[in-house]
Amino acid sequence: MRTSVLSLLLVLQFSSLVAQADVRGILRSLYPDQSADVVDQRIATVGSPQAFFMSFAPYFYLRLQNTALNKEPWKTLGQSQGWCVGDGHPDNFGILLSTANQPFFLVNDVDDASLCPVVADLFRFLVGWNLSAQNSVTPALLNSYLAGLSGRVPAFPAIIEKLKQMSVKQGLQPSSKWVKDSGDEFKTDPALVSVPTALNTVIKNQVLFLLGAHWEVVDTKERINFGGGSGGLHRYLILLQQRSFQRQRILLEFKEVTRAATFPMNVPRIDPAQRITFAWHWEQAPTVAPWQKVFTLQQRSFLVRPLWDGNINLKIRKLSPSDRIEVALLEAAMLGALHRTGNLPGDYVKALAAVPFNQFFDMTALLTRQMIEGQRQLPKIMRWIPPSPDEDEEERN
Repeated sequence: MRTSVLSLLLVLQFSSLVAQADVRGILRSLYPDQSADVVDQRIATVGSPQAFFMSFAPYFYLRLQNTALNKEPWKTLGQSQGWCVGDGHPDNFGILLSTANQPFFLVNDVDDASLCPVVADLFRFLVGWNLSAQNSVTPALLNSYLAGLSGRVPAFPAIIEKLKQMSVKQGLQPSSKWVKDSGDEFKTDPALVSVPTALNTVIKNQVLFLLGAHWEVVDTKERINFGGGSGGLHRYLILLQQRSFQRQRILLEFKEVTRAATFPMNVPRIDPAQRITFAWHWEQAPTVAPWQKVFTLQQRSFLVRPLWDGNINLKIRKLSPSDRIEVALLEAAMLGALHRTGNLPGDYVKALAAVPFNQFFDMTALLTRQMIEGQRQLPKIMRWIPPSPDEDEEERN
């Protein structure tokens, strides 16, 4: 009997190791531009199913393709392709400032926008709600999305108006997450490292090309980051100062752009500059500065964006239960409204509305369980560098 139990334990342990190797191997295959060590360090930052879901969006879309989009009614719905946010989960909304210090509540991440099956974008939101709020999808949430598809978006709840006021107060100063209160130097942070001299010169020249000679570069840093959906990407922070007597300061980020996270669904591959430029004006039009561009640096594509102190990322799980629901309903409607203006096929809305709610509920629950199981199967890996204070829950950019 003891031998039988021991054999069973060994089989279970071996099965667990195989499963870990499978998930790890899948993740490595989904990021061919990143070394195995970088992918492993990204895995090391994942401490929860939600973090796994947010960090490895292509894995979610791979599961969605294999689980839902090859069977009805999702197979037919999946044929309706339009512009998708790509990573439009509930924690990827927030307050962004315009260059005139006006606050707007918008999708705050354009990196993964692409043409894709629109229903896939909806499932990304619904599963994100399950994981971040630890609440099940309700008919009200789906109905709010359908209302957005018809152009009906509810008024902003009080919590959003409060955050907009906070955003204006913090204003257009360089992000205090990275820059000291004096505004003239970076904070000491293990995630910020010096940029090699030759590359630093190239970056400075690119900044001056974008903003003009009336700005000067105070300092540049490379941001080492393994956490989140942008883990492992090349990112550079540039602190600038205006040459005028006002000495205005601004913090820019050069962020690497790779293929959209939706690629496992065999979506069209679009030039990064075209894709990101469309997404900026589709998702964030009131806040886009004239110098926000996509350019090539050392044979890689980068976008440039400002890191204002008043840019605030919303975290659903930190809200009160009532605020959480109000905000989620608003976000669902906003997602629907975006899809409405994103080259949406005419038959999508009717086909979506015809699907019984219980089928949405069951598929969302299944995809949620797959994210939980995927995270559980990850191996334990030691980290190279300690996490930044807000790595998994950045309140600001």
